[in-house]
Amino acid sequence: MTRIVLLCNVSNSGIRSRLHFRSRMSEWRWRRASEDYGQWNSVAISNISAWEEVSLTVIFPHYGLKENVQRFSIDGVDYICYRPDEDRLIQGPSFRYPRLRRLVKREIARIKPDLVHIVGAENPYYSICGLDLPEETPLLVSLQTLLADPNFLKSYPMPERAYAFYTGVERALLQRADWIATRVEPFREIVRGFVPDARFISMSLPVGVDVDLSPCPKEYDFVYFSANLNKAGDHAVEAFAKAWKASPGITLNLSGACDPAYLEQLYSSAQALGCPREAIIYTGPKDTHEEVIAQIRKSRFALLPLKVDLVSGTIREAMANGLPVVSSITKGTPRLNRARESLLLAPVGDTDSLAGCMLRLLNPDGPAAMLRENAALTVDELYSNRHFMEIWRLAYRVLASGEPLPEELIKNTLVL
Repeated sequence: MTRIVLLCNVSNSGIRSRLHFRSRMSEWRWRRASEDYGQWNSVAISNISAWEEVSLTVIFPHYGLKENVQRFSIDGVDYICYRPDEDRLIQGPSFRYPRLRRLVKREIARIKPDLVHIVGAENPYYSICGLDLPEETPLLVSLQTLLADPNFLKSYPMPERAYAFYTGVERALLQRADWIATRVEPFREIVRGFVPDARFISMSLPVGVDVDLSPCPKEYDFVYFSANLNKAGDHAVEAFAKAWKASPGITLNLSGACDPAYLEQLYSSAQALGCPREAIIYTGPKDTHEEVIAQIRKSRFALLPLKVDLVSGTIREAMANGLPVVSSITKGTPRLNRARESLLLAPVGDTDSLAGCMLRLLNPDGPAAMLRENAALTVDELYSNRHFMEIWRLAYRVLASGEPLPEELIKNTLVL
């Protein structure tokens, strides 16, 4: 039996049903405590639970817990859930998470895992624990994003001290890792700059979604959705306002968490371009992933500009659910058009071009129907969770046993 410890960020309805929450929380904290996140981790855990040769323990943070630590099991998987250190008080940008690190050290010593797998080096509120692992404990780190990418800070500004701390933990963790899991070649090039002898595994996160082209009543023309609208909501609203001027009467649904001040800023920018507030309908965040999908399916098209992401999960979800997509040309998105045209792309930040793509979709003789069919094929070919998890299963066996890496884990056929 191979003992695996998975350190990650995850929440779903099954997990939350086992947790004991505080009876009184602020609205912000309750929203954080009651929503789904880390969907790819939920998919991975569900698959691993069926592998008879693996004993899995998931260690993860969750806001709003009544106790500091809660333990439970679901479908043979052991869960150790802790209240994040910053759930008690606001910490500075160099906080070292002492309570968490003591907890994980004790659990690692008790479990004696054959492999520790951390998903998300950029999140120190759990990833920092990798720096405390015994030297003999193998460590696999899967990249979700890469803070060390210079484009990250350009697109998502943060205070200098905080960025220095987060990237410092990320760098130290990747230097400690025995293997780094990513198929994204630009990430590999950046990591080699500070880890020259890095060993990479061609292993992707299970971010696939089932294709569902069944008909659904439509309430909006376009949707921009994200866990937090400040990701690229400014580009989406500006592009929509320009498209509205050419096609008055169209609507945009904004779905996701959003600070009231930022939402007002979005409305103001649209009005400055001549687009009325009532054309943009904010429906807020959803608690579960299923609710997110149900909401986006109420729109005819998806407007999903990017700033730094290679390919976002929102693009994959929209394509899988029959929404023709308008997005941005990043290092990853052209891959989606390689076999067939599957979405419309515009240069990053070029809201005029984004608006032009939107108008093409609104044209009854435009490419919407073709994109809808092509996108479904592309998603099925590139994002099969079954295939991704077969690679995880092979990686766990090989890395825990010390066997030579097979070709499937070495080759880097890019899947984003």
